[in-house]
Amino acid sequence: MADSLPGVAIAISLVPPICVAGIALAEGEWTAAGRAMLLFLTNFLSILLAGGGVLALLGLSAVAVKGLAPNARRRAFMVVALGIILVNIPLGATTMRVYQQKLIKRETIKLTEEWVHGTEYEVSQVDVMGNQVTLAIHVSGEPPTLSELGDQLGASLDQPVDIHLVIVPSKQEEYTPMLE
Repeated sequence: MADSLPGVAIAISLVPPICVAGIALAEGEWTAAGRAMLLFLTNFLSILLAGGGVLALLGLSAVAVKGLAPNARRRAFMVVALGIILVNIPLGATTMRVYQQKLIKRETIKLTEEWVHGTEYEVSQVDVMGNQVTLAIHVSGEPPTLSELGDQLGASLDQPVDIHLVIVPSKQEEYTPMLE
């Protein structure tokens, strides 16, 4: 069983993203293909780095490079290091974008809850894509002024935010059967 674990780990981390990349390319979904390839490269380089580290800790790396030219090992390390640096650029950019969207969503939820406070309106959904916010609220009357929320949100985030408000009419009914 221990002999099959590395193969299973590699198959689990490398095969799905490369399959997604292939399917996305076949469908013309370039963004999805690029993201899947980024995940594949991240996993591939992580396996190389972790595997090399384990072999070095076990003292087996010297045996593996015994017949290699002196420069070959150094070049291999340089290629892996360069790959890691190149993969970290889009990963860092993605992390910053996700973090920014989470901040916008958190602030939007907070300000929207304050905006509808004291009314019968209920916030049911908040979606953020870039600087566009989509709100869905359930109402039974006229909502508060949207520009007021937009101004507060823009001032709070220090950037203009486009708000798309979806108003879902809400009506509640109850039925209680009479006991005889």
